[in-house]
Amino acid sequence: MVMEGAFMITAPLQRVWEALFDVPTMTGWVPGVTAARRIDDRHYEVTVEQRVAFLTTRFDATLELQEVQPPHLIGFTLEGKDGRIASSVKVQTTMSLREAGAGRTEIVYRNDMSVFGRLGSIGFAVIKRKAKEIEEEFARRANAALAQMSGGGSRATV
Repeated sequence: MVMEGAFMITAPLQRVWEALFDVPTMTGWVPGVTAARRIDDRHYEVTVEQRVAFLTTRFDATLELQEVQPPHLIGFTLEGKDGRIASSVKVQTTMSLREAGAGRTEIVYRNDMSVFGRLGSIGFAVIKRKAKEIEEEFARRANAALAQMSGGGSRATV
């Protein structure tokens, strides 16, 4: 299933780019990420917990950067499994960043997601709705954190 979207971050492009590669920052921005560890320049280990409909998932995942074109493009693949609910997920993501006026950055993304097992049986509409909630919360957290760093106010636009 393919999901696409865009949102604004009220911070300059370079600042957003740097934050995307700071593991503690990203751990705080991405809803459900409970742990993340950089292995090397292209590989990360990530633990993601989410409640989707009636299931609570906990994926131990690997993230591999596929393409990095600073400060405008990131492509990565995330693969994980949750043995408790016999489910797995693979997400190929591309994120494009561009300046969108005074101190604003637009992030446009495309996720190609494959979900298997019990989680996959929930259905596309439910998973898509959850993904949209995660996007909105990510934008809210990113804007709040970057505003706090600059000492100003900020608002997410999704």
